Amino acid sequence: MKTLAALSLAAVATVAASHAWALPSRSGAVAGHQGLTLFAPEVAQNAAGARVEGAVCRLGPVPSVKLGELSVEHVGPDGQTLAVEPARVAPVLRDRGARCAYYHVQTAWVVQPSESVQVCMSSPAGGAPACVRRPN
Repeated sequence: MKTLAALSLAAVATVAASHAWALPSRSGAVAGHQGLTLFAPEVAQNAAGARVEGAVCRLGPVPSVKLGELSVEHVGPDGQTLAVEPARVAPVLRDRGARCAYYHVQTAWVVQPSESVQVCMSSPAGGAPACVRRPN
């Protein structure tokens, strides 16, 4: 019986830990579009360039949404866009109950301390994109 109880506690801990990453931290910048929230990306420099990762999540009661295009932008110190890479996201947010979709983009960019990276989400209905910048 003790083994079964220990196993059940281990299973609960595993499930809880696996759901802890499902929603990104709400600290930092966010932007939204039609039931979706775009979180500020994480940026890491590596030998190949900058690796940009992030999430777009459905945080409200909308049962399913259509995700617009995502792009990752390298922004200069003057606010001008230096380069753009598309971010591909699996269409999981169309599924009922799905909370977040994640993207990972490896770029050749070297992001200087005076520069930043932002991710933008276009609206399927048109209009201005929602963008969120990674704070320097």
